[in-house]
Amino acid sequence: MNRMENPRILPTVPLPGRSFSQGEPAPATIELPPCAGLDWQTVAYWHGWDLLLLGFPWEAHEVWERIWRVRTGSAKSWLQGLIRLAAASVKARSGNAAAVNHHVAGAFDHWRTIPPLELPHQGEILPLLEEWMKPGTSPPPQSVWVLAASGLKSGEPGPNLHPPGDGAVPRALVNALMVAFQRETAPSTAP
Repeated sequence: MNRMENPRILPTVPLPGRSFSQGEPAPATIELPPCAGLDWQTVAYWHGWDLLLLGFPWEAHEVWERIWRVRTGSAKSWLQGLIRLAAASVKARSGNAAAVNHHVAGAFDHWRTIPPLELPHQGEILPLLEEWMKPGTSPPPQSVWVLAASGLKSGEPGPNLHPPGDGAVPRALVNALMVAFQRETAPSTAP
């Protein structure tokens, strides 16, 4: 399955033409086009997931950081964890396995500060992230990311975290993200 065949949460928001690699000049700010009925923070949050899963980790970090700057409390901690997860994928691109592990551990440190079920889809997403990254997984996703990223050319997206494949997020996580997005953005039926 190639990158464009993977399901997208926000398929109407374009992906960047290339993925940032360390050592290159930082690209211009990622523009977020308006999406019918969605505020900019909702678009940025869900587009960040698309970016991360499709191999644009630096770009995911950038859009999540915009929201992180204006949030407080548990929402800020959740976003900080996602930013750290994206940073882990960026470090995989540079072959730095120690930094990948450091950022993954840091992501979970942020998430552990959040009271259970305080955020709308935390109860579904966090256990799936924990299952995916738990110690003893063979092969550990983090080491697979470094290996997968080792053959990337400058600007080529990756590592692609969509299933199938070693190191990919579990299909259940992708499905849970899609369901959470649909639930969060569905029109209200309240009178």
